[in-house]
Amino acid sequence: TNDHKGIDVESQEKDQNSLLNTVKQLIKIRKSYSCFNLDGKTEYIEKGYPLIYKRKDEKNTATVMINPSNKPITRAFTGKVSYSVNCDVVDNNVMLNAQSFLITIE
Repeated sequence: TNDHKGIDVESQEKDQNSLLNTVKQLIKIRKSYSCFNLDGKTEYIEKGYPLIYKRKDEKNTATVMINPSNKPITRAFTGKVSYSVNCDVVDNNVMLNAQSFLITIE
C-alpha cells in the first residue's frame, strides 16, 4: 500500500494548492520581479504577527504579508495582488487568515 498517498510528485502536480505548486509559483514570482534579487532593499513595516515587509529596487516594490498565527488579521495594502494563500481580499484590504500570506506588486 502507498502510505504516502498525496505526497508524491504526481499527486502534488495535480493539486493547484499543493506545496509543490506553491513553491513553483513563488520561484516564478521571484524570477519575474527584480526587487526580489540580491540588490533589492528590505524595509520592515511590521515585525511579529503579522510580518510585513517591502522589497524595493528601481523597477518594482513588492509587499509581503505573512501571518503564521492561528488568528485572522486585517490589513490595508497597495498594489496588485500577485499571489496569496488563505487570504480574503476586498478592494485594498486583506484578511490574512491563519497561516496565510500575500504578495503585492506596485
